[in-house]
Amino acid sequence: MQHWEHPRADAAANPRRRTPRTATQLAPSVGRKLDATLEASGGAARAGFVFTKENPADGRRQLYVLNPAVQVSKSDADWNWTSAAA
Repeated sequence: MQHWEHPRADAAANPRRRTPRTATQLAPSVGRKLDATLEASGGAARAGFVFTKENPADGRRQLYVLNPAVQVSKSDADWNWTSAAA
């Protein structure tokens, strides 16, 4: 089981956030610039927290969607993501 904490996981806790989005769309909601969002999204994908999909509207950009197996919860200190993904 993996555990990942992110200061802006509240964006992912909202069920509407399970809609596939590009890194450009994600950047404002996670409070990061595009390059940092791409780096974090790639790391989250490698860890199994998000899936990537082809973008039918723009083949140059990937879509990122939160893995349905990821559970997002709020602790006193931060948001926590827990996944059974290996």
